[in-house]
Amino acid sequence: MVEEQVNSKNMSQDSAQNQYDFILYGAYGYTGKLIAELAHKQGLTPLLAGRKEEPLSQLAARLNLPYETLGLDAPA
Repeated sequence: MVEEQVNSKNMSQDSAQNQYDFILYGAYGYTGKLIAELAHKQGLTPLLAGRKEEPLSQLAARLNLPYETLGLDAPA
């Protein structure tokens, strides 16, 4: 139980530092768009991520959310 509290606390600190609540990779796909829109309506700030700049930036602009273009082979 203590471990769960520590992990939750670390996740909250990371989210505040990064200015987003979670990363949504594949954000401009059908399911990704639905998740992004629902998260936005719920007051969450996902970091939209994907491989293609144009559809990603369009979705990010429409929802006023941050985005990052990166491939799955990008170094961590």
